[in-house]
Amino acid sequence: MSFHFEYFKLDDGSIVALEVNIRPPGGPTLDMFNYANDIDIYRQYGKLIAQAEMDIQLNRNYNCFYIGRRNSCNYIHSYEDIVSSYGDYLLFHEATPPILAPEMGDYGLILRTEEIEKGKEAVEYILDKD
Repeated sequence: MSFHFEYFKLDDGSIVALEVNIRPPGGPTLDMFNYANDIDIYRQYGKLIAQAEMDIQLNRNYNCFYIGRRNSCNYIHSYEDIVSSYGDYLLFHEATPPILAPEMGDYGLILRTEEIEKGKEAVEYILDKD
């Protein structure tokens, strides 16, 4: 069985438990596992549930980044700029479903890089505001 815990970190630094989910994490998390490891986690999860086993190598060859942008922000770089500058690392980008937008941004992008610093550079570029 798969599960994950969710917590809030409060302004005073304390941690408060939010919930326990007896399921894999949601949103694009499983896709990011796939991208970071060049695996098919959906197949592995099905195998785990059906046969109580997995045959997986987690090498984490890549760093994966989710970047959410909000329509209410004035970003310096357009989506065309992002594709031009970091298109080789961009795996996914589209509008976020409205129910997830308050937490994840109105538009989501997923990047994958071999070098973590290149990913951090891209994130900074994508989120750079006026």
